[in-house]
Amino acid sequence: MRRIHLLILLVIVTALQLSYGCRSGSAPEPKAVSFASNNSQAQANNNESTLPKPQGFVNDFAGVLDQATKEKLEKTLTEFKESRGIEFAVVTVKTTDDRSAFDYSLALMRGWGVGSPTHGGLLLLVAIDDRNWHIQISRRIEKVLTNEEVGQFGSVMKPFFLERKYGEGIQKCVDLFIKELTERNAS
Repeated sequence: MRRIHLLILLVIVTALQLSYGCRSGSAPEPKAVSFASNNSQAQANNNESTLPKPQGFVNDFAGVLDQATKEKLEKTLTEFKESRGIEFAVVTVKTTDDRSAFDYSLALMRGWGVGSPTHGGLLLLVAIDDRNWHIQISRRIEKVLTNEEVGQFGSVMKPFFLERKYGEGIQKCVDLFIKELTERNAS
């Protein structure tokens, strides 16, 4: 009977995640971008150079967050970095164009150097017009939170996003991550 309940729960969570394009993933610890002469490295550098430049922990390139929300999130994420050593970037964009949310968020995490080998990091990407979001976590954070938990934490945003209350949804998600990482003594 317990297996049936777990299977039903898994189906429900998966359905919720797919209904708003939820995906979570682990990113390797960020490394400095090196310049090499082979074509694949040059292509990766070109892709990263087309990314927007970070403006702090909160990067609202889609223009969906009001100033008060941006300031509150920036303060919360700065305090989290100072107290736990974990970097957590929030990014909104209109679209990821021809890239998947996974690829775009991974490029941002690597290109911006979010996280450190000692403490790790997270990056929450919300692509408004694509109706999609993705949360990248470093391997250090993956030791504390599973991909399934990350997806569940991210799913708290969906009801807010359906009402176009992006700031509230993002704030709830960020608060949940900080609470869990603090309770689990992650750093």
